Amino acid sequence: MTAGVAEYVRANDESRARLRALVERLDRAQLTRTAFEGWSVAAVLAHLAFWDRFNVTRWRARLGGAQLQALGVLDDLINDAAFPTWNALAPDIAASDALASAEECDAFVAALAPEVTSPWLAEGRPRSLYRSEHRGEHLDDIERALAH
Repeated sequence: MTAGVAEYVRANDESRARLRALVERLDRAQLTRTAFEGWSVAAVLAHLAFWDRFNVTRWRARLGGAQLQALGVLDDLINDAAFPTWNALAPDIAASDALASAEECDAFVAALAPEVTSPWLAEGRPRSLYRSEHRGEHLDDIERALAH
């Protein structure tokens, strides 16, 4: 592994461990608590699951030869469209799916060869490898909400 690969693999491992610790201690009342702007903790976890799964799907498409553009404003539209579904999921399913999706995504990106990941990083798309960034932002949101 190159230094860059080791760095994102380590960061993802740490954020996944943080996610696991959180999911294992949450009860139903905490899962249904508002995390921010109408989003329950469970909906945030379902959101994380979706984006980790989407990330793996994008990587598979790219490895299959697809030319993928940055999402830009589309990610907000996707979030808006998917929110009702994420919010409707049973809280325990959202929590377990967040962890399972993180495990799948992190294993997938950790297995990518440096000749695949280096150009992607050079294009300025680190979040597709550093899943820890997105995960960490929302784990911070959840922990802030639970602290009140």
